[in-house]
Formats: sequence, structure tokens, C-alpha cells
Amino acid sequence: MDSKPASEKPFSFLEAFAQSIVRRDWYRQAARIPTRSAVRYAVLLFLLTGTLTGAKHAMDAHAFLGDLAENIPDDFPTLTVEKGKARADGPQPRKITSRPLTLVIDTTGRQTSLGEDVLDGFFVSADRVLVKRSGYEAEALRFSDLPDTTIKRQAILRLLDGARTAVFPLAIAGSLALTLVVKPAHLLLVSPFAFLINWRGKQGWKPPEIFRMGVFALTPALVADTFLTVTDLHGPVTFGFPLAVLAWYWAFGLTAPHRPAAVAS
Repeated sequence: MDSKPASEKPFSFLEAFAQSIVRRDWYRQAARIPTRSAVRYAVLLFLLTGTLTGAKHAMDAHAFLGDLAENIPDDFPTLTVEKGKARADGPQPRKITSRPLTLVIDTTGRQTSLGEDVLDGFFVSADRVLVKRSGYEAEALRFSDLPDTTIKRQAILRLLDGARTAVFPLAIAGSLALTLVVKPAHLLLVSPFAFLINWRGKQGWKPPEIFRMGVFALTPALVADTFLTVTDLHGPVTFGFPLAVLAWYWAFGLTAPHRPAAVAS
């Protein structure tokens, strides 16, 4: 018969992942797991979910850049920037629509904006590029901040092709960095609620035990967050849903009956 204490028994990542979602009494055992093991589990969880969400963002960006490249017309005008001023070949204003963006070029001054009916796009004037995105204020890039250059269709295609190549490592790295910062912050954000549950319910858990439970309660929260991202359901309305899942599972574990004996952290 194995007499090794529960706190010292090894556990696999997959075991902890599944138990954190389906078993309430698992959290009693999780409270006794050494802190270093809990941290190791959290890092692996962040790497897994961060990679999945990053890959989703990368695939979306890769497809968007591909559509953009395919919709650049063969007669795309050459744009020359010299001494902070731009000039373009061909008749102007020139409007190019490439789903979901619209590009308008007018260095003559006859047109001064994209228009109210355009939600997302670029407007190139003689001295600047205005970037318009739905839900955001328009941003401007002045040509006086750029060196003299000539922008041709082939140069844009090469730029887009390079961006498509780089988008996967950049998106995954960015998602991992964001996950490693934001998700521990979620744990700290919800922790007052967990301590309140422990105090009001007279559960008697110690602070290190409470936080170890919280680490494993991140599992269903991150599963929910990843699901919303992968299925394109993420948005302002669903922003707080993973936090609610974390709070619920943390309380779920804290109020589990038959508190185990405490161990030193």
C-alpha cells in the first residue's frame, strides 16, 4: 500500500487539467500540492492556451493579408514620397477596395477623407496617411516622418508576403507574453473574492493553500477564454466571462467539505 502523503504524490499535467474541471474534491488535494509544482503546472497551462490563441490570431491575420494581396489591382499607382510630400501616378482620387479595407489616394487635395460610409481603411493625401478603424479614432502618419521613398505594387506584395511569413511566430510570441502577464493578474484580481469566501464560510484555509487552489481554478477559466477566442465569440460582452468562471471554480474548491490537514508551503 502506498503510504506517501498526498502532497508528495506526483501528478501528470493531463490528470490535473481534467480533475480541475470535473472534480470538486480535487481542490482539497490541490491545496496540498507543493507550490513549485503548482507554478510548474500554471506555466505549462499558460504555454498551451497561449499557443492556441496565438495560432488562431495568426491564422486570421494570415488569411487577411492573403486576401489583401489578392485584391491589390495590377494597375496600382506608384506613390512617391519626397521631402515630406507624396505624389501618385494616374487619375485621382483613386479608390481601391480590398475586403474589408478601402484605400483612397488623393494627393491633389480634391478629396480630404475616406467618407462616412467607409468603416475601415487608409486615406493617402499629399502630406499624410490617415488610418480609420471602426470603433477607434483616426490616426495619422505624416510623410515628413519618413525618408524619401517610392512605393510600388511589387514592393507592397513583397511586404505582405514577408508579413504572412512572420505572422505566426510573432502572433504566438505575443499571445504567450500577454497570457503570462494577464492571467496571473486575473488570479490577483479575483483573490479578494476567494479570501472573502474563505472568511465568511469559516473554511480555515491558509493563504498559500488558497492561492494553490486558485492556480488550478485557472484551468476552466483559461479553457473558457480559449474557446471564446478560437470560436470568434470573444468581445466586450464576454470579457468578464473567464473571470466569472475562475471565481466560481475557486469558490467551488474552497467550499469543498472535509478540509485536509495543512502542510507547510
